[in-house]
Amino acid sequence: MRAFLAFALLATGCGDNSKACGEGTADRDNNGLCEPDEEPMVTCGPGTSLDVATNSCRPDPAICADGQELVNGACIAPVVEVDLVEGPEPNGFAPADVPAGLIPIEATATTLRGCLAPADGIADFDVYRIVVGGPTLLAITLTGLDGPAPGYLARDVDVAELPVGFERIGATLADVEATRELFLPAAGTYALGITDGRTLAGVARGVTIEPTDAGCYLAAITVRERPAPTPVAVPSTTLGELVGAVDEFVVEPAATVDLELVMTGPDSEAALVVYVDDELVDAANNRVQLTGLAADASVGVIVDTRYDLGLGPLAYRLAVNP
Repeated sequence: MRAFLAFALLATGCGDNSKACGEGTADRDNNGLCEPDEEPMVTCGPGTSLDVATNSCRPDPAICADGQELVNGACIAPVVEVDLVEGPEPNGFAPADVPAGLIPIEATATTLRGCLAPADGIADFDVYRIVVGGPTLLAITLTGLDGPAPGYLARDVDVAELPVGFERIGATLADVEATRELFLPAAGTYALGITDGRTLAGVARGVTIEPTDAGCYLAAITVRERPAPTPVAVPSTTLGELVGAVDEFVVEPAATVDLELVMTGPDSEAALVVYVDDELVDAANNRVQLTGLAADASVGVIVDTRYDLGLGPLAYRLAVNP
């Protein structure tokens, strides 16, 4: 009899795979393991939120910066349709490098997209070409997509009318979108190198600054109509402000004209562009002295900066003396 009862109990235990679970637990999925009767309450940490469907923590889309989207747990910049995409590396300023692309100069904005990947402490410049048929005013808006705010370094490549080399730097040290006006003073080919703002601040001040992290950017480049020049007398002093732009003046006729431009802020360096009877005389210095001018000579003056690293208005003083 005892042998029969033992056999019966053994057969019952094996036949239904029964498992004794403690209070508050059960083998809910019949895998032989005891789980809680109900899903436990999950507490999510900073930067995450509860996914109700899976009862687990997932990255919160709110952690992504403006202009980014959360995809597969990572913040990335959405794909944006542009007119021009950066060409293959190397596309920097080295003589053997191939341009990142040719930017067409049109009345409507030309958009382009590229990515910066500094390596071993060396900045990555994406250098595009611009060809203009005469003095041209451009508006350049640069936006960092998933990295630091970019800026530009413009230089002459093949511009016959330039008396000396041409260089302009536009950038900010804050990760914000910025628009700068770039005045190209004569017909020819120019290089527009895009890189991070920290690197450009070092170039502007003649020091080496290690570049920031890699990231991608968008740029919009538009041709702007040049403003009508403001007449100025000899002698005179004009106080003004530049807000990512240039100002234009025309000097009344005089036999000699001594021009001096001073920027009063620390984040810029003054540069004059001067024409005599529409012929380019200077595009690099902050002081230009003209002598032996004809009685009816027309002197055009562009108030510009060699570099502009600020966010706000740039105060300047333009002195015009005989």
